[in-house]
Amino acid sequence: MSSNTVPQISFQAKLEANNGTAQAWQVVSADMTVTIPGRAYDKVEVTSHAQTDAYRREIPTLVKQDTLKCKAFYTQAVSDTLASLFGQVYQTSSVKTQYRITTPGGTGVGQTLVYTGWLEKIGQVELNRDNLQEIDFEICVNGPPTITDL
Repeated sequence: MSSNTVPQISFQAKLEANNGTAQAWQVVSADMTVTIPGRAYDKVEVTSHAQTDAYRREIPTLVKQDTLKCKAFYTQAVSDTLASLFGQVYQTSSVKTQYRITTPGGTGVGQTLVYTGWLEKIGQVELNRDNLQEIDFEICVNGPPTITDL
């Protein structure tokens, strides 16, 4: 799949989740790196045997979207929050889990992006000699984000 992945949002991006149970946003991490997902069309071949040249014809179908890739500093609070959200698509049949990213920059510069989706992967915790511990995780997003300028 070819995609137009936007460059990573720098550290100090904030990720929050709302699964609809408390009707409130819960901070996953306030100091992290996020890669905004790219998207590409799936395609289907529609070549006719009656055409006079040897070229295949294809048309776009549904949009395929990459996952929201995240990296945060590992803490017990981040670990607990991720564990509570893991695999959760719906709290009820009508309330879907949402994820909100606040970009760095503040008023007039930053944005919030809200995606509907589910936490599909929690990666390994990296322990390194500088004593920084990071955790990678991915969120499967369903549909385009709602974007608001700060």
